[in-house]
Amino acid sequence: MPRKKARREPPEVYQLYISLEEIKPRVWRRVLVSSTATLAQLHAVIQGSFRWVDKHLHNFDTITGGLTSPAFEQFIADVPDMRPYTRVQLCQVLPALGSHIEYTYDYRDGWDHMITLEQRLSAVPGMKYPAVIAGARRGPMDGCGGSFAYMKLVDIMNEGAKDEEEHEVIEQHGRFEPEEFDLEECNKRLALYCRQRVLWRLPAKEK
Repeated sequence: MPRKKARREPPEVYQLYISLEEIKPRVWRRVLVSSTATLAQLHAVIQGSFRWVDKHLHNFDTITGGLTSPAFEQFIADVPDMRPYTRVQLCQVLPALGSHIEYTYDYRDGWDHMITLEQRLSAVPGMKYPAVIAGARRGPMDGCGGSFAYMKLVDIMNEGAKDEEEHEVIEQHGRFEPEEFDLEECNKRLALYCRQRVLWRLPAKEK
């Protein structure tokens, strides 16, 4: 009599709270993602949900040390203790509720994100992951100078330009609404980002 195949349990879903450090009021996202998702995939989630455009180096600071894309070969060679994150999964670096890792994007502007494991949930049949379930405020623009420069830019947007220099700043970055956050639009952008960049599937180099 043929053996029945063992039923494979679906992976847990991690509820993560991701916030940009050193920005007030806080810019944050709450996301649901598989516990078996890789750091390459989490990188895609952060890029898509915060409006980044993935033009700069990035790395994760975890309990196992610094981890980054294997595509950044020279970066890995130049930075002590930096290793490629090939196939490293969330469950390996976020082992318990309340544990956290850090994600840095763009070493010139220094965008630091704190990622905290809030809950471990069962997958909901029919629901697509990853998904953003809450958030606040739009993400900063790439190349705007870092957290303090962005907060100054937000002040100019809220209070209006007072001199020629501030008018030039507005012209450079364009007008935007700092408080804007549309959950449906954020998820559409995330899904489009993952499809177009093919980052939700592991690149050939990382297989």
